[in-house]
Amino acid sequence: MSIIIFCIGIVIILTVAADLLLTTIQSSGAGFISGPLSAGLWRLIKNLAGHRPQSTLLSYSGFIIVFILLLFWVGTMWSGYFLLYMADAGSVIHSQTKLPADVWEKVYFSGFAISTLGIGDFIPGNNLYRVITALNALNGLILITMAITYLLPVLSAVNFRRQLAGLIADMGDSPVCILKNSWDGKQFKYLEPFLEDLHHMLLEHTQKHLAYPVIHYFHHRHLSYSAPVSVVRLDEALTIARNMFPAEVLSNPMMVHSVQLALSDYFSTLNNSFIRPADQPPDFAYQKELILEFSDVKFKMRRDLDKEHYEKRKISMSLVRSDCWNWNNVLGKSV
Repeated sequence: MSIIIFCIGIVIILTVAADLLLTTIQSSGAGFISGPLSAGLWRLIKNLAGHRPQSTLLSYSGFIIVFILLLFWVGTMWSGYFLLYMADAGSVIHSQTKLPADVWEKVYFSGFAISTLGIGDFIPGNNLYRVITALNALNGLILITMAITYLLPVLSAVNFRRQLAGLIADMGDSPVCILKNSWDGKQFKYLEPFLEDLHHMLLEHTQKHLAYPVIHYFHHRHLSYSAPVSVVRLDEALTIARNMFPAEVLSNPMMVHSVQLALSDYFSTLNNSFIRPADQPPDFAYQKELILEFSDVKFKMRRDLDKEHYEKRKISMSLVRSDCWNWNNVLGKSV
């Protein structure tokens, strides 16, 4: 028996098992291999798509990445057990002739074992490999079960993300439009019912992002269903309302503050895992548009924002760009 080949196989199996467990079970949701692999595939797909947000290829990016992750787990686990069988010439034998299996027959046997299938044409050659084959089948069963239990909530989280984006898009196609559609002449009366639902949805979306960070790589080519653009629009609208309008226009400022805290948590999650803040935030230049739309309001006309908003808007800019959109899309302007 080749101890070196056997040990390499053990290391591969344990490494894949650890990455699978870290990705599918722990709250951070990204293994030490699958996390960088997903990020690298996302960059590759964006480059192949030319960073065009309407690209068909980019719209399938999330599904491609998840599929490759599944292939990676299965393929590397298969390779690990294949090396275990290769370590001993008599590890696998023909069930009738009792002759040792060749290389391709061991590939075939290890694959059948990990799929929990088998037609009995090959069998383990000794007691050690009977145990290994049993473990192979058990690992295969666990792998398939965990992959399915991982895939279903990921797809659910993606649908929830699209629902969140669609709800915000229904409020308006720009930050100022969101405020205009919520205005009753004196207050943002029609904004608060949306905020009550959005507060809970944003908190839930952030938790889903922590558990299944791969959803960050699901891109929607229709702007109205782009979560990054919609979420940033909402944050811009609330920032405008709190920093440029008189305080009395918000009948429930605590709700607005709570939603912005939920948005800050979401941005913080992305900043720690997926994006780096832009060098400069986008211009906070809404004065002319606000005067045009809200002619009867006396604005503060504040040109500066506190450090918290300044840093958050740099993350907002980076988030929009990371999904291949640009700031004009947030403002509802043509590119």
